[in-house]
Amino acid sequence: MLVILLISAVSLTVLKANASDTFRVCHTCSSNSSYTANAIESASEGANASVYVLNVADNTIKKYQTFYEPELNQTFVSEITVDSATQSGFDDVVSAYNSLTQYLQGYQEVPEHIAPSAYSMMGASFVMNDVFDHYSQEATLLTHVTVFISSSLSLLGEIIDIPLHVEVSFADGSSAILNIVSILPNGDIELELASAKDVDNNTISTEASGYTDGLYRFTAGGESAIQEFMAAASRYGVGVCRQGSCFSGETEVDMNCAWVGDVYTCTVTGKKETVIPN
Repeated sequence: MLVILLISAVSLTVLKANASDTFRVCHTCSSNSSYTANAIESASEGANASVYVLNVADNTIKKYQTFYEPELNQTFVSEITVDSATQSGFDDVVSAYNSLTQYLQGYQEVPEHIAPSAYSMMGASFVMNDVFDHYSQEATLLTHVTVFISSSLSLLGEIIDIPLHVEVSFADGSSAILNIVSILPNGDIELELASAKDVDNNTISTEASGYTDGLYRFTAGGESAIQEFMAAASRYGVGVCRQGSCFSGETEVDMNCAWVGDVYTCTVTGKKETVIPN
């Protein structure tokens, strides 16, 4: 199974070269006009200052001098050369970022004894937390994170968001996306589940409503994937009934499966009420 880790809301303390310097992170900046617009937005009203606008993923940093015209009540900016010390610090951040992203893009597998399937995490917070702990305490990841934090601390002085992801797998071929919602200065990593899918590309829901109806494919996963689906549904209070056997749940639904050509599909529907004639 494949799990994707996304890193966001990375907490980084910034050490500015000068008190009047302002740093602005812009993940979407690409054109000169977008960088200039961000510099203007960052400029303090009524102040003349240096503004750095940077896009780490795009390996771009620009420096602007802002000028405030009180008679026009308007701020103007002029792009100037980035000083060598700041450029060197930014290069270190980009290098650390690239090393971290390259590591995160490598395939890794969740140990089966922790969670054999992405379904195992659904409705079982302790299993989900065990998966989180496995990755948040992974030594190589922490090393890359530490280097990234260290390089950022030498350049910036604010909290920035840098999205990253890693692909990992479960033994049954299912996959998930884990968001890294924060990285603290001490290297601790906080994770949350964003989404998951099984080996047949079915979305694995984190809510009871995701198990009460719909069409699913279990060609590759087969009976074991169906059982994982039913067990997960039961943990959310949905009892799936199939071939006369039902998992426990406050709400019961029917699952009917059949081969359609070379595809094995299952349809989940709400139980029909039995009408007793008068």
